[in-house]
Amino acid sequence: MRTAPAGPPPACAAPRSCFRIAPSASTGAADAAQFALKVPRADLEGQLAELARRPVADPIDFDLVMNLTTPAGKGLLRCIDFVRTEWDEGGILTRNADSRRHLEAMILTNLLAAATGPHQRLLQEATDTPTPAALRRALDYIHGHVRDLPTLADLTAAAGVGARTLQLQFLRNLGCTPLRYLRDLRLRSARAELLHPRSADLMVSEVATDWGFYNFGRFASLYRSVYGEPPSETLRRALGDGGPTADAPGGRRPAQRTAAAHR
Repeated sequence: MRTAPAGPPPACAAPRSCFRIAPSASTGAADAAQFALKVPRADLEGQLAELARRPVADPIDFDLVMNLTTPAGKGLLRCIDFVRTEWDEGGILTRNADSRRHLEAMILTNLLAAATGPHQRLLQEATDTPTPAALRRALDYIHGHVRDLPTLADLTAAAGVGARTLQLQFLRNLGCTPLRYLRDLRLRSARAELLHPRSADLMVSEVATDWGFYNFGRFASLYRSVYGEPPSETLRRALGDGGPTADAPGGRRPAQRTAAAHR
């Protein structure tokens, strides 16, 4: 992400009208309330990949000021206000992992839509470029059957084309093979479950198995290469506990542990 240029940051015209992506710079009046939104890079890139339906190879480069008076900007504000209210009042977000996961996706989507920068080209291309019918059928099948671990034969049957044609359509439009796309989707889904554990007794091995990763060593290695930390650390942080997890010796956690609110 870009760093702030030398000199004072650009001014916002009115309260709640802009969002500065310049954490080290002075922002607003001395008595202004500030709210920090910390977003892991890998999660933001994963959401952009979902929206653009293609891999994101480079870091997302936002412009330094985001206009919050646009529809997407207003949506981002509403999401943030809702999160703050829910946490302050002990609402559903503090108790339900699924609701946190859905709201996180909504915040990331609004953030990507509201921010200006080169990533907007990917979003625009996803809107403007018609997806070949066979590719669209394959993608719909993957997203609808991701837990079933569909094979290439399953995908070609759903798409109604041969394996070579489908492979070429994925490579030309998404920059990856069908099975790589499926694997990346499973990995993102596993991370979402680790970030929002459904219970205090959840183990990394359960999540890996649920999403079709049966070799736990390879899963941990792949996860670390993408997200910069082992899956056990993601789960430990989400549970708000420094104790052992399924990836460590003696990895079963005490039953009385309760899940902490995520971010």
